[in-house]
Amino acid sequence: MERWGPLLPADWESWTAAGALRGRWRTLRLYWKSRAAFAEMRRVRGLVGLPAANPQLRISIVMPTRNRSHMIGEAVRSVQAQSHAAWELLIVDDASTDDTPALLAELAAADPRIRCLRQETSAGVSAARNLALASATGEVVAYLDDDNAWFPDYLEALAAMYDAHPQAQCAHAAQLWLWTARDEVTFPRFTWEDLRIGRLSLDMNCFSHRLALVAALGAFDPQLKRYSDWDLTLRYTRSHEPMAVPRMAVRYRAGDHTRITNQVPSGESAFRIECKFLPPLPRPLRVMLVVYDYPQLSESYIHAEIRALQSRGVSVEVVSWAEPISRGVATAPVTVGLEHLQQRAAAFRPHVVHVHWITSVLKQRTRLQALGLPVTVKAHGFDHSAKDLDRVLALPWVRRVHLFPHLHGPGFVRKGKLVASHALVDTSRYYPEPGKDGRLVLRCGACLPTKELDLFIRVAALRPEYRFRLVLSTNASGAQTRAELLALNEQLGQPVEILEDVQYPEMAAMMRKAGVYLHTFGYSQPFGEPISIAEAMACGTVPLLREGQGAREYGGSAAMYYNGAEEVSRLLKDMLDWPEQRWNEQRTRAVDRAYRHHADLTQIEPMLQDWLSLAGPP
Repeated sequence: MERWGPLLPADWESWTAAGALRGRWRTLRLYWKSRAAFAEMRRVRGLVGLPAANPQLRISIVMPTRNRSHMIGEAVRSVQAQSHAAWELLIVDDASTDDTPALLAELAAADPRIRCLRQETSAGVSAARNLALASATGEVVAYLDDDNAWFPDYLEALAAMYDAHPQAQCAHAAQLWLWTARDEVTFPRFTWEDLRIGRLSLDMNCFSHRLALVAALGAFDPQLKRYSDWDLTLRYTRSHEPMAVPRMAVRYRAGDHTRITNQVPSGESAFRIECKFLPPLPRPLRVMLVVYDYPQLSESYIHAEIRALQSRGVSVEVVSWAEPISRGVATAPVTVGLEHLQQRAAAFRPHVVHVHWITSVLKQRTRLQALGLPVTVKAHGFDHSAKDLDRVLALPWVRRVHLFPHLHGPGFVRKGKLVASHALVDTSRYYPEPGKDGRLVLRCGACLPTKELDLFIRVAALRPEYRFRLVLSTNASGAQTRAELLALNEQLGQPVEILEDVQYPEMAAMMRKAGVYLHTFGYSQPFGEPISIAEAMACGTVPLLREGQGAREYGGSAAMYYNGAEEVSRLLKDMLDWPEQRWNEQRTRAVDRAYRHHADLTQIEPMLQDWLSLAGPP
């Protein structure tokens, strides 16, 4: 204990006795697990020392709260117990519906340093913190969540360090994490790149900054449902490296079910923040796509890929085998007819040629080889076979083959020319939004016999409690299937609303609204990554998938699985009784899985880096 004494709060013994840590062995485990953090604190203290406190430096403390009257008292008392007295506590009530307003009124009446603000309509933690920042009068801003507590000399250490280092614009201190299974002290050595890629985090409870940074760099982003603190610390520390304060700041408690961490999906917000800080490409890059029928509506993964590339500054041109039957809107220049491939390549001068489908490479190998350019391939489920894959890999001018991970085996990332690569979702259109309709069941796709679309209609006839909508993209080989589906729907009493050739904006709006996505599949080909499933998950629409090899690798715990119409009917019947919490949990899993594996701008990055290396020097 004495060895770390200079780095711990003055009343560490009283904190442990009061329950911050109980038991001698638990305390020893903490010291052992956190020895690297304590060593870093000793190193920093040797560099900066611990200057004398400035009792006049005023600190504004921001504390958002909502329906936490049962625990906010401890957080407030930890502020009142600070050895530094020049503070104001700004508590923002985000439209609480419990007795929080009455409790806050009592706290403010008892201590004039406490000011209470209220949002009459819940607008989230970012808006609450911004309201406090707009009212702050201190030179320095610190943050404390309503379920945590500060060590009593934290503000004194902040006042001393900011006064002694007037050039410092922000700072971070040490943190005691209290988990169910383990305790740990963290005090990372800061690098901005580690913060950007998520290798370290600066928790708001031990992060502080000068108030002037808010006007210079902006406040919290209210559009982010999660991680607005990560976004703010990235912006503030990008140009102002935080000063390390070798003191324990906060006792952080985890596990309460009402925390935002346990209620709101994280994947979308993490993706939006990552996109803000993606580094620019080091050089211009031109990519020629060779596809079958761009811009065919059912091939929205092509659209997502092109949009992602253009968003990253890549020049894209497309050569298509054939005219689409159900035409979408082309977002890149397109030439129809592979006989024009050589001519367009000479005019466009691509660095890389990227071909969708293994079978396309095999059928057009002479034309592709004649280009004299590096070729990469995106394989799909319907055209996947071990024999054809080996034939493509043997072609020396084919430099990479991007394959859905489960088609090669569990845990596959990269092997020679083979690279794991997921289907891409257009995140500008497919995202979660409020107002989901749990009784709306959706299915979209090409009108082909391999899709087992008749099952969708048969299930609809079994479950009249739901509304079923089938959105079809017409194609040259689907006329008979279309006629059969229309006849079956008529025979069963029109249980399904059938739409055809819906454009992307309207289709995405339907997916954002639907509660359930019922994917049907006829098993005439391997199960790949049908893009509509990823689009559904990105919208928080719960997918029901037919059991089979590859299905669970794709949907994970975000999806539910069936074997036939009767089982789908049973699943839908059970979902009628789901409480809102159950819906929220399943939607959260879906959104997080989609944005972790299929978000366009981040998932395209490894492919971009490959292409840059294949393109050679500028």
